[in-house]
Amino acid sequence: MLGIVLIIAGEAISFWKSLPLHVQQAMEIDSAPGIVLVDILEGGQPEHYWQSQVQPSSGTVRDVLTAEFRDYSEEKIPTSFQEPAGAGGCKDNSVSASSPDGKFVAQCESDYQWESDHLQIKDSTTSATLYSWKTDERREIRGFAWSPNSNSIAVLNTSEYYGKSPVELLSALSGHPVPHNTVFLDVIDLQKRSATEYLIKQNVISAFCRILSWSS
Repeated sequence: MLGIVLIIAGEAISFWKSLPLHVQQAMEIDSAPGIVLVDILEGGQPEHYWQSQVQPSSGTVRDVLTAEFRDYSEEKIPTSFQEPAGAGGCKDNSVSASSPDGKFVAQCESDYQWESDHLQIKDSTTSATLYSWKTDERREIRGFAWSPNSNSIAVLNTSEYYGKSPVELLSALSGHPVPHNTVFLDVIDLQKRSATEYLIKQNVISAFCRILSWSS
């Protein structure tokens, strides 16, 4: 058992529980040091909320907080996230973030025709494209953030399908399909020009998610 105290919206929440640890592909520590903290809010009544840690150097994904809110009026979630692009996704093509060392810039772009997003990483001096991240299936970028040492960048993204339960089909017929999301974190190693994907959460209804921080 593990005891944890976390701060949410200025309030300390303590709890004791067993924390499942999911081991996936590890990256070199020089490429992706530290821990990426992500949060996910599931729509509905009640609402479910998670904070998950991804440590690329060990390939581990762990929920460090779970909570439940009766409805949106009871939500207590952080108001800050990893600036400038840890949340908000690619609502317009002006969303960008420079690396901490100033050598690179990441630009989020949407392909509205195919409902798919991609991330361009460019040299900040020459504007040459160094890497372009995009998956074969349709994905929506929810946020992205640089590692503290500028060697990699994390891309929080989701896939989606519409629910097909009787209630969900009825909702779809009335023009309100119910989206179910799978949440991923892809970490791009700039030196190797490759991406490693981490599965964070599956089958989340109407997921709202952000990168809260990438700490060293």
